[in-house]
Amino acid sequence: MESANQNIEFEVKKQVNADLNNRKDPSGDALDNLSEHQGKLERYQGALDKFIAEQKSFTEQQTTLQSQVDKKGKQWEAENARELKFDDGNFDCPTCKRPLEEEGIEQEKEKMITDFKEDKQTSLASINREGKALAEQRDQIKSQKVKLDSRIADGAKLIKEQVAKVKEMQSEVNKTVGQEVATENPETTLKNALDGHKVYQDNIKEVAKIKKSIPEVKPIDVSELKSKKEEVQKELNEVKALIASQDQITKADDRVAELKSQQKKLAQEIATIEKQEYQAQQFTIAKVTAVEQRVNSMFDQVLFKMFDKQVNGQEVETCICTYKGVDWNDVNTAGKIKAGLDIINTLCKHYGATAPVMIDGAESITEIPTTDSQQIRLIVEKGTKELIVR
Repeated sequence: MESANQNIEFEVKKQVNADLNNRKDPSGDALDNLSEHQGKLERYQGALDKFIAEQKSFTEQQTTLQSQVDKKGKQWEAENARELKFDDGNFDCPTCKRPLEEEGIEQEKEKMITDFKEDKQTSLASINREGKALAEQRDQIKSQKVKLDSRIADGAKLIKEQVAKVKEMQSEVNKTVGQEVATENPETTLKNALDGHKVYQDNIKEVAKIKKSIPEVKPIDVSELKSKKEEVQKELNEVKALIASQDQITKADDRVAELKSQQKKLAQEIATIEKQEYQAQQFTIAKVTAVEQRVNSMFDQVLFKMFDKQVNGQEVETCICTYKGVDWNDVNTAGKIKAGLDIINTLCKHYGATAPVMIDGAESITEIPTTDSQQIRLIVEKGTKELIVR
């Protein structure tokens, strides 16, 4: 019956509204039309403003991308024009700092040229790839902007037409304003109509009787069910946590296996590098040994030690002069004089030139070796107060 009364209320309200609408202010339709078209105009203008903002953003993005494309073009031209220039000073031996042999210089040049070309090609390819990506972004923005320009033009046209309609509607409203019509309260009219509706009033009385005859129903206690539900939910959460923990253990095991595989691979790579390092070290020792033998063969008294063994067993490059197996710093004055004269004799023979030799402290040595150069011996004698030249 309540459903029947709802249907009655709907039909009566519909009839009341229809009667009231037939007697409403004649300017109402014109105002409704004006309000509708004004709403459309506001929506159109809001959409157009949004499109214009997007157009401005697209223009800024297009300008920025074009600037970046131009910059990449200049960067590519500069990189393409880059050339390799050789400096003679760069072709010295890293050990003794002497100029390399001609064959070594050519090999070094070929290596530098090859590395330069590969580096240049890689750089040009990278610049070209980045420039193409920027150009594609610019073209996409340009295409979107063209579509947006078309929509803005259509929107402006639509707004122009809507403005004309609003003006027309405003004119109609101005014509109908001032005409008076008697009005009624819709709620009062609806209440009066329902009060006089016999079926509606009979249904209300019948519903009241039925409600009185229905016994009061006590609410069902579901607290125990809620408690069981909470226990089940707790167990479910524990199972989920256990599953998640098991997944983490599995992932950890997989990661450990992966790291062990990487460790094995890295260990192999380290062994290979250490082997190469050892071979390079042996080559350096052999080269320095050959240089040492060649240099020492030119001297009669002194020897040059070209590498030294450290406490950890590693051999490092050096250049120490020795006399009869004793380092220069530990040799006495007589030994230093003899070693120095031996070095001077060797250098004079090698370069084919001689010059007078000044021997200071000559009184400390009993037998001075002979030299191809003139010797000027400086001797300190007891009791002599003036310089004597003999």
